[in-house]
Amino acid sequence: MDFVALPKIELHAHLTGSVSRRTLHEIWLRKKASGETDLEDPLEVMPEDKHDYNLETFFPLFSSYIYALLTDEASIRYATTSVLDDFLADGVVYLELRTTPRATGALSAEAYVRVLLETMADFEAAHGDAMRARLILSVDRRHSPETAVAIAGMVKGGFEGHHFGHWLGVDGPRISLATDDVGVFGSSLSNEYRLVAQHFDLDRSRICDLARQAIDSIFGGEEEKVRLREIMWT
Repeated sequence: MDFVALPKIELHAHLTGSVSRRTLHEIWLRKKASGETDLEDPLEVMPEDKHDYNLETFFPLFSSYIYALLTDEASIRYATTSVLDDFLADGVVYLELRTTPRATGALSAEAYVRVLLETMADFEAAHGDAMRARLILSVDRRHSPETAVAIAGMVKGGFEGHHFGHWLGVDGPRISLATDDVGVFGSSLSNEYRLVAQHFDLDRSRICDLARQAIDSIFGGEEEKVRLREIMWT
């Protein structure tokens, strides 16, 4: 079975954690040339084929590069587009990216979110229905209540579209495979499907059913669900 060709839904992917080390390297090259960073080459510090880190050592290292390099509009746009390209290449047809709004030296938290939304809109305009991407804003529990309220204020909407109304009528659980931080762990969504197929002896029909289960859990609305039901494999 071609797990990359399998249409898939990704509902839990952190934007910054999904940035590949290759993309970090490309941003680093630009900033190094302009004298904006004195960091070592991320590909030398974190080789692409090395994934045997532990969480205590890798996350601080990875984060130091993310927050030192993704500081301006150009680098954030480039990184976001690269993440979207990677998920599209992995056979994802619907993606929900999550991020905590953050201010940088060049951007306010609101401007940061605006850049992400504009980049995602540009990507969808360029690729049509090949993959739809949506943004979920997260609240860091280490931040103050005032910051949490400010983040909530960036989100539009009301109770009418809350997913509680849907889950109220669901008879059983729905399972959705997700990558969380593909740039950190080096395991694509296709690989996650490959692993469950291998270790739980799932045939093609059951894998396709598993992929389709995520449709009912998306935040993208009824029109998007109809589209996904038409294109997901059975």
